[in-house]
Amino acid sequence: MTLNEKLQNIIQSSEFLKTIQMIKNSIKKIDSEYRPLTDAEISVLEKNRNSAEDWKQIKVKEEFTPEYISGNRFFGKCMLGVFTGRKLDVQDGAFIPSGIYDSVIINSFIDSESLIFQCRLISNYYISENAVIYNTGSVTAACNCSFGNGLVVPVGPETGEIPFPLFADMDMESAELILDSAHNPAGFSDYIAMYRNSSSLETGYIGKNCIITDTASIRDSFIGDSSEIRGTLLITGSTLLSSPEEKIFAGSGTRIEGSMIQYGCRINSGAIVFNSLFMEHTESENQSRVSSSIIGPNSSLGGGEVTSAFAGPFTVSHHQSLLIATVWPGGRGNIGYGANVGSNHTSRLPDQELYPGEGMFFGLGCSIKFPGDYRRAPYSIVATGTVTQSQSVEFPFSLILSPSAYNKGVSLHLNELIPGWTLRENIYAVLRNEAKYRNRNKSKRNIFDFTILRPSIIDLMITARERLEKAADFTICFTERDIPGAGKNFITDESRLKGIDTYSFYIRHYLLIALFSRTEEVIKTNRRPEFKNIMEPDNTGYWNHAVKLVKRELPADISLKSVLETLILSIEKIYKDAFDSRKKDYKRGVNTIENYSLYHKSPENDLSLVDIRKSTEAKISAIRDVITILN
Repeated sequence: MTLNEKLQNIIQSSEFLKTIQMIKNSIKKIDSEYRPLTDAEISVLEKNRNSAEDWKQIKVKEEFTPEYISGNRFFGKCMLGVFTGRKLDVQDGAFIPSGIYDSVIINSFIDSESLIFQCRLISNYYISENAVIYNTGSVTAACNCSFGNGLVVPVGPETGEIPFPLFADMDMESAELILDSAHNPAGFSDYIAMYRNSSSLETGYIGKNCIITDTASIRDSFIGDSSEIRGTLLITGSTLLSSPEEKIFAGSGTRIEGSMIQYGCRINSGAIVFNSLFMEHTESENQSRVSSSIIGPNSSLGGGEVTSAFAGPFTVSHHQSLLIATVWPGGRGNIGYGANVGSNHTSRLPDQELYPGEGMFFGLGCSIKFPGDYRRAPYSIVATGTVTQSQSVEFPFSLILSPSAYNKGVSLHLNELIPGWTLRENIYAVLRNEAKYRNRNKSKRNIFDFTILRPSIIDLMITARERLEKAADFTICFTERDIPGAGKNFITDESRLKGIDTYSFYIRHYLLIALFSRTEEVIKTNRRPEFKNIMEPDNTGYWNHAVKLVKRELPADISLKSVLETLILSIEKIYKDAFDSRKKDYKRGVNTIENYSLYHKSPENDLSLVDIRKSTEAKISAIRDVITILN
């Protein structure tokens, strides 16, 4: 699908844009169907300490009664629904009757059974039924609001070489298409303008069943149904998409300016979101600051700063750290405390950027020099305290760390790179992350492939292995001139050989899994499970990719039974490696801290390992069932 086709589909199917049109229709209907106040109603209103600049400008729904309107001042043209005093829960079981109390209302629509209590100013807003606005400073809007849609922010280089338009319905697919087309914004600008125009209203909007309490200021914003806003300092020029099933929460001390916040997001504890987009079910807290950035679904940011970044799904930063000028659509990574992923300024201009690989882990206190490209090194780790150089690294699942000893003939400014280290020494984390992404995914509007060992990553591993194999074996250490993709690092011969073995094992494991899945499919179709039938093309799973590797990775005379028996050994080895890597951590703790075992679970009781073991046993059982059929 092209970008313009994608944008056209979004505009046609957007619930947000449909809601905007419904509001426009509702305003026209209210204006024509509401009636003027009667003299008797005006008398009761004045008796209840209400005043109006001109009572003739106040129109009400036919069934209106004035009993629950008191202590207010009305200016300009105001439209009021029906208020019966139905009790609304403001907070912690504190119920107040629906109505309008002790507030200033200017040129606004207040729908039925809402509650406005002690609001110093409400101006030019459409407030939907059953909404609660309690003890709030000002809720105001200009005469033409697009709620931040169409705003262009600099992603990557802060000098604006990658201009990125924001709109409320953006998903990961459209965001990546825009990133790929950012060099030619004229190609899609008409659709962005169309979206912006379609999202415009003459008023601000607060949706049904919203609860807004103790908030200082809301301006020029669209607040979706069932949003919960408590103690927020400022929401301005923003769109908050919310529903009863996926509520937005904005809490104490937070600021949201010029931003798009999608369904199910939580912003709390002094967090600041400025000119940014949060995709669904993302959270930000603990005074984190996010500006001019796109944050993918299911991400969690606590503390630290994110600026001019595109961080994809499941990005995690729970500590004080920097993520600046980083283009990371793959996401699924982690930024440790004190990690400085942000050296984008050359002292001349802040015009440098970084491209991390999917699932990268930036360790405590590391410092990442820009520019850098790690897209071909997914699930790699930069170790604690490591200072990297400007570089391109192309070895998946690697560890980059400061050298522990001087190596003759190797420059002192080079770090050590250990190819495949994460698979070999930390497969527990890989398996745990894969399960974690599946379990924590709440996104309903984005589709993810949670399998880490999938075709695109396997291809990177194959290329990395080939480069390691081609290196001459007469030296102790290899650099970029010996092994392309090593970056500003060296690789020892021991690490090179282990990397070849590790990549080979997991490439073969991927192939064996695909062969087994393909065999199951053949059996289900009542065909004989022979290589002749299995090797036929098929569009399910990864088979069409994996089948190309069979001749390269497996012996020519291997039987299908041998393949499946080898797969059982492979699965058992992966579980053992995961268990041993966790056991290593546990043993270190027991040897270091007295009574460590009293409050830390042993590997045998580790919940992730228990799940991995169950999965391992289930896979082996299924494979043995197929072997029985072959026999």
